[in-house]
Amino acid sequence: SVEEVKEEPISVESTEEVKEEPVKEEPVEEVKEDVEEAPLKEESVDEEEPREEDDVEAQEHQLTPTINRSPYDVSFVGRLHLIDVESQQRYVELKQELAKYSLLSDRISWKQERFSFHKVNLAKFVVRGKSLMIYFNIDVAKLENLNLRYEVLEGDKNYTIRVKLTNRLKQKSALELVKYVMYVNELKLRRTPLEVEYEVANYDEEKLVELGLAKKRI
Repeated sequence: SVEEVKEEPISVESTEEVKEEPVKEEPVEEVKEDVEEAPLKEESVDEEEPREEDDVEAQEHQLTPTINRSPYDVSFVGRLHLIDVESQQRYVELKQELAKYSLLSDRISWKQERFSFHKVNLAKFVVRGKSLMIYFNIDVAKLENLNLRYEVLEGDKNYTIRVKLTNRLKQKSALELVKYVMYVNELKLRRTPLEVEYEVANYDEEKLVELGLAKKRI
């Protein structure tokens, strides 16, 4: 319509294009097609996960009173050092199991640790509050006959189940799930497992800032 033509060409080029009607219609249609189709497909692959992490953290902050909110922005590794030693040992045990498989990519970001195979997410570690959790991407229907403890996720585009690692029984379930997820995706064992570089220790937030594992909020 006339209103659309006046709003879109605000740049210097628009003053020239308004004079000719044929030129008005073609650029407007092309711009709409490019914006609606191509960019959205690229963002869904490369930027989708970080946005989901931000959404989860935003929800946590909404549920947590602002008075109790920490003045520190703590990284994933930093959060590991804030939870109890037993949970840290569970993390090391699970990561050692994951380190046995070849072609499995391990990436640690500020908010999580993710394991993928050919850019397909298979598992990830996250620390929520004082709890260590591991997520898996697997068809839930394949787990019906397995006596394992896990929580089914709804609305998560990358992972289908998670295990809150609060006791030994859930730890055993998580270890079995690691093996099963690797089996389903046909990953083979390495000849020599990778070494897990993590020191089990508790640090306070000020120490984490010194180590570069936390930042003070402004």
